[in-house]
Amino acid sequence: MILPYAKPGRVFYIQIGKYYSDAVKSVYDLKVVQKAAANWESEPNGTAKAATSIKSGKTYHGITGARGDEDFYKLNIPASGKISVKLSSSDTNQISDVGSGWEVVVYDRKLNTVAGLNGIAAEKAFSLDVKKGIYYIKVKGTYDSSAVFCRYALSANFVKAPAKPKISSVKAGKRTATVKWKKIQGVNGYYVYRSAFKKSGYKKVKTLKSASAVSYTNKKLKSGRTYYYRIAAYKKGKGMTVISPYSAVKSVKVK
Repeated sequence: MILPYAKPGRVFYIQIGKYYSDAVKSVYDLKVVQKAAANWESEPNGTAKAATSIKSGKTYHGITGARGDEDFYKLNIPASGKISVKLSSSDTNQISDVGSGWEVVVYDRKLNTVAGLNGIAAEKAFSLDVKKGIYYIKVKGTYDSSAVFCRYALSANFVKAPAKPKISSVKAGKRTATVKWKKIQGVNGYYVYRSAFKKSGYKKVKTLKSASAVSYTNKKLKSGRTYYYRIAAYKKGKGMTVISPYSAVKSVKVK
């Protein structure tokens, strides 16, 4: 038996009774061990102000107790990037008790809803783009009657976005344009975007699956037309693809 809400100074009472009549006058041993449970929710945490602080890459456990119980967690994001939030039901839960499962909602620092998922009866995950700052994750039963006194596991994994790339040049050729940029460390590749307009209409024209790529030649273009280019670096990690901010736009008039 685990008492995740145990805190210094809090009193718990343990009642021991017979299960069958033949347990009368039987001798038993009782052992209580107190250990710090850093990977458990810290009640009361029913509001953002009282949220349990968590860290990226670690799994935390909790219980949705009475009907309507809400558990808040606080996650500090160090930089722009992406997080993957996963919630799963404990193997100790009865399927009938879990019912419609849990609802997970992610809020920004001002408690604006930025993402969410409900009906998590077994295991589900979702990802979202984030900026530097505080985010809150709320876990509750999808309905007041679901997941009452059921255990769950929650994790949030963060991947930092790559640095903003910089186009060094765009040179025109005969119906071609060659885009060159400076290499960024720690990425998996680059996306190249093109448009006939400076401020809108950009479409991805090439995915370069090499971290060492520093140029791309766009072919079969129309002579005499001006094209606008921008690029973005991408990085893969923890089941996510994270994209950098777009580079500044550079243009070229094709020969």
